[in-house]
Amino acid sequence: KNYGYTVKILSKVEVRDTLARAFDKMAWVQKNLPSMNTEDVIIVPYHEKKIDFIQSDISTSILVDDYSVNLKEWAQFGGMPVKFRQGQKKDNYQFPQINDLAELDRIV
Repeated sequence: KNYGYTVKILSKVEVRDTLARAFDKMAWVQKNLPSMNTEDVIIVPYHEKKIDFIQSDISTSILVDDYSVNLKEWAQFGGMPVKFRQGQKKDNYQFPQINDLAELDRIV
């Protein structure tokens, strides 16, 4: 469910294997998220900031990410960061944490 939000996937890839990794990531999305439109999957070069690839109002945007650097940048520009954490959640972590995307409904 998208709960009325526009859903985009931003995924970073290393420069040295950008094309191959981009294809791999797109194939993963098509297999695991078949209702996701491929034009809503944005491949971000590793050295770039995800924030630079968003055209909407960042203050109404949520980033779910497992990499804290991306989350800190997102928060710095006024977006809502959510840490995707596999395993146990940390107490007193600076951002909301989820283990599954279905948990977003308790945060938004």
